[in-house]
Amino acid sequence: MKIHKVIRMVSALLLLTAAAQADWNPGDPDKMHYPQLPDPFGWDVAFGDTTLADDFKCTDSGKITDVHFWVSWNHDDVDWGSIQNIHLSIHSDNPAGPNEWSQPDQLLWEGNSDAGDFRYIERFYGNGDQGWYDPLQGIVEPVNHHETWQINVSDILDPFYQKEGTIYWLDIRIDQFPGMPGTIGWKTTLDHWNDDAVIDVDIDPFFEDWVELRDPLTGESLDLAFVIVPEPSVIVMILAAGGGFIFVRHKFMI
Repeated sequence: MKIHKVIRMVSALLLLTAAAQADWNPGDPDKMHYPQLPDPFGWDVAFGDTTLADDFKCTDSGKITDVHFWVSWNHDDVDWGSIQNIHLSIHSDNPAGPNEWSQPDQLLWEGNSDAGDFRYIERFYGNGDQGWYDPLQGIVEPVNHHETWQINVSDILDPFYQKEGTIYWLDIRIDQFPGMPGTIGWKTTLDHWNDDAVIDVDIDPFFEDWVELRDPLTGESLDLAFVIVPEPSVIVMILAAGGGFIFVRHKFMI
């Protein structure tokens, strides 16, 4: 009888772990300074076949196997089929930079996730008019859309190993089919940390020219919405500890 209970407990933990890998909710574990949640009244910065990046501080050494970030579509015209690839990369930090703002420095890791390798889910973080900002095209629309989507990139092959206390840059580029670039944007956040996010204004993939992101109306700093979570094995230990506590507490209350 006890064996069956243990089996059921382990099975439940594995199911919870699988769910944790596939999705992320506020309050779930993370391994960065703090989650940068989407601003329900903020901007979406158009990818436009270029790269956007924001810095973060590692709070737990280990592999980055899961990245979650928030996006919206221009005028809520959703078209997931237009995405060919999501390119992720990790850079070291250049705190000064050649233009008096911090920016990504050395490329440490990069990987691709095609349309079959990522999951997405619609998330609501408030009901507000959200703006569309395309720095490359000079487009600024304060009232453009309302929907918020969370993209979950999980089970990254050959993941990057980050070290606690180190500042890195997460870089993301979304490649869309010809004629579609710029219809999806990375959401901004109110959870400002350290330095401004940046955009690569050089369309040549072999060269980078980083420009800091500022609110096009107020000039205030812009950061981007994302979270990096622990490895599945770490999540298993967290869940197991919680399950063990519940089991012991129940045992002594009988």
